Amino acid sequence: MQPEPGTSPIIAAYAFAIATALEQEGVPAAPLFERCGLPLPSTTDPMVRLSNQQVSRLFAESVEATGDPCFGLTVAEALHPGNLHALGYALMASTSLRDFCERLRNYYRVVSQNAVISVEEPPGEFLLVTEVAGPDICLETQDAFIALMLRFMRFIKSPAFNPIRIEFKRPDPGEQS
Repeated sequence: MQPEPGTSPIIAAYAFAIATALEQEGVPAAPLFERCGLPLPSTTDPMVRLSNQQVSRLFAESVEATGDPCFGLTVAEALHPGNLHALGYALMASTSLRDFCERLRNYYRVVSQNAVISVEEPPGEFLLVTEVAGPDICLETQDAFIALMLRFMRFIKSPAFNPIRIEFKRPDPGEQS
């Protein structure tokens, strides 16, 4: 399950969460993975990677099979720190939201090259900024990432934690074609 040459790889353990989310939605994962030319995940080896094109195809098939344009959010619920290996556990060990954001900024590239993450501190604000690092990253991946980070932040801070705002640079899921 190696990426095609010249692509930005993402840790293949992500596929475990996609398979889990499909099964939770009542969609058998094996045939869908087969249609995408991918075996069901059989390893959590952090060196095994998927290409963005493979993930995008897997998500497109998943959205079609489930009928859920917000399937990326379902995948976020199926993700856990272990899917991100050492980064996931380091994030969970953060002692504050600032520590979490700084660890994410410093080490995200270990699991994916799909985004550039920065921390900005304009007067009276603390911003975690995620910029998509290429045109071939599907919207479901963006949704899953944001929802997962919010879930992790709530674990560290409080289940009632809500950021003041979350801004997206993407169309509404109901408007996608």
